[in-house]
Amino acid sequence: MNDEAHKMAVEALALHGQRSNDVSFPSSLVDLRSDESLTSKWQDIVQEAAHSTPIRLTMCKRSSWSEDQSNMVDWWALKHCLLGMPRVHRLSYGKLLNGLLNMNMQNRRYYNGSDLCPHYGRELETFVHVVSCPNSEVSLHRI
Repeated sequence: MNDEAHKMAVEALALHGQRSNDVSFPSSLVDLRSDESLTSKWQDIVQEAAHSTPIRLTMCKRSSWSEDQSNMVDWWALKHCLLGMPRVHRLSYGKLLNGLLNMNMQNRRYYNGSDLCPHYGRELETFVHVVSCPNSEVSLHRI
């Protein structure tokens, strides 16, 4: 039944050619996923089609990646790995990957606080230190 509803929706789109002024969607829903029926998850699929390319381009620009470097990332695997985590961890990883996670090195600059790692206390808390801190309690929270 879902396949029949999908087929009818695709035919209707082909006849009427509806488009949005805000976002340039693919010419039909079939272009979004060629082998899947768009039923219960259609909103997620449309949002991904509309926003995934701009997000990827922004990430590449901020990271100074070439298109070849971007193509080396398994974006599907990254997405599903992140979706398996609690929301708070996804936010932290997103901030860390985009250089937005507040670390003590920044606190020193803006608030005149300590720039040392609060757990280890012997090294500056930088991005590299966050992912490699030798403190046993901290290493338990890294995956």
